[in-house]
Amino acid sequence: MEELKSMIAGLGQQLRGLDERIGGLEQRMDRFEHRLDIIESDVREIKDQVMLIKAQVAHNTEKNGSIRELQELVN
Repeated sequence: MEELKSMIAGLGQQLRGLDERIGGLEQRMDRFEHRLDIIESDVREIKDQVMLIKAQVAHNTEKNGSIRELQELVN
């Protein structure tokens, strides 16, 4: 009977240890998810900036075409 009580006590300790490890893993996962949210936000911001740059390039290309046409007319 004492052996059984000792085994049960040992299993209880192992369960508490596993519970602590799970808690630590959950905290790490929460921190990882937070960092992932930040990265996703940064990526969205970069995509928006790229779209603005593309629009500016298209606008400048149009302007340059018009300038060239005017120069050709003048010459």
